[in-house]
Amino acid sequence: MEFTYEGIVRWGFGFFNPNHAAAFFCAVLPFAMLFAFSRGFAQKIFGICLSVAILAAVALTYSRAGILVASLEIFAMALWGKRRNAAVFAAIFLLFIAVIFATSAASRIAYDTAMSNRLLIWRAGLALFAQNPLGVGLGNSGEIVSAFVLPSDISCRTLVNSHLTLICEFGIFFGIAWFSAIFYAISNGIAYAKTSKLKIATLVSFYGLLLSASFSSVFDFDVLFNPTKFEYLSKLNLVCEWTTFAVFVCIFLNLIFGKFWNKAFMLSLFCASILLIFCMIFTTPKSVFKVRKLGDEIFIETSSVPSSLVLFDDNYNLKSAVAFLKKHNMCEGILISQNSWQNMDKIPDAPTQTLILFGNCVDFIDKCNARKIIIEPPTYFRDNTKNISKIYIPKWDSSYDKMRRIFPEEKIVNF
Repeated sequence: MEFTYEGIVRWGFGFFNPNHAAAFFCAVLPFAMLFAFSRGFAQKIFGICLSVAILAAVALTYSRAGILVASLEIFAMALWGKRRNAAVFAAIFLLFIAVIFATSAASRIAYDTAMSNRLLIWRAGLALFAQNPLGVGLGNSGEIVSAFVLPSDISCRTLVNSHLTLICEFGIFFGIAWFSAIFYAISNGIAYAKTSKLKIATLVSFYGLLLSASFSSVFDFDVLFNPTKFEYLSKLNLVCEWTTFAVFVCIFLNLIFGKFWNKAFMLSLFCASILLIFCMIFTTPKSVFKVRKLGDEIFIETSSVPSSLVLFDDNYNLKSAVAFLKKHNMCEGILISQNSWQNMDKIPDAPTQTLILFGNCVDFIDKCNARKIIIEPPTYFRDNTKNISKIYIPKWDSSYDKMRRIFPEEKIVNF
């Protein structure tokens, strides 16, 4: 998959997403800077050159999060290096600024729709978590908020935040474990930071990865554990994604090395629980969109007692089907399948008063006695069932003329 900015290809360096590449380089940067802050002249020159090479790679990804994280890491390492390394810090940072302008990455440092959309996506993710505290399942969060919460011109696969995506998809108990481990690793790392230079670099790298994951789906479990879902994902992409996650795990294990079940860990567990419970209780979504499982399939309901069951065919997806229902004021009180129902054998067992069928799903019209609403059926459809209350057909499509003559005029809605 190719990412571009104003016609310029953003370098991915083998990663699925350039932002993921930037996160990996930022994770490596503090360790490269250890050489730059060493006393030996040769090591110092090697460290400066390696650091600048890494920073150049970050700039070529055109990742704003990468530029921010790298700058903060340089500043953090400089604070540790104190005055004796002030000249080295200044040289590295100035060279980084020069590389940013030389690659035209500076022009991307602006508040635009990509940034404003993130705020909307994060808010939608919090609403999703508040209504589905046990999780919505791997890879489902972006599709659900795109269909039910976000404006029609915004679509997302994840919530563009690894932490938020993970708690929304795996639920509050996974979230408590995730944030407890992070809080403990940070507290333990700070406690042992003075013991070695390597521990300081490890802690800075850990901070960098956490911040990178807050602006992008750096830890993308859907890619890691379900790679066949992605048509353009290469083996190299997958190896790179796993490498970043492996680096994160190694850094985490390094930071928690020592006594585990102590007061710091219990405090981390308490803070993580309070954080997630606060997000769940004080997020007030505008509408209900709870995930429900019927058999092996996932459905989304927009009320506690849905009155309509919605099944769409292969010509639609969840977002487009919901968009149609919203446009025609039929989205309230529905229970809709997440995926196409065209090739299923029977309708789900759900007590509803109305059955809304898209396209080829009219094959299920005689499977229950509920009131039927038909949307864009095949042109050969001729069943004039009394239970059909409305038929929505394209206004200018002449292939539906015969259907218009067969069905009473009051039942036809041209869209």
